[in-house]
Amino acid sequence: MLMEILLFVLTALFVGMMAGFFFAYETSVNGALKEVTDYEYVKTMQIINRVVENPVFLLVFMLP
Repeated sequence: MLMEILLFVLTALFVGMMAGFFFAYETSVNGALKEVTDYEYVKTMQIINRVVENPVFLLVFMLP
């Protein structure tokens, strides 16, 4: 029973952290990118996608 409660609390914590990450990204990065042209937006997102594909990010993002 204690293990189930601990697992539930950890799951809720990690889901909350991921939601916070996505909210912060949406409000800051996408908010700033509203100011650029469509071409600049696409190029910027392509660069972000290339840079973020690294072992450190994958480990941190997929580990929880």
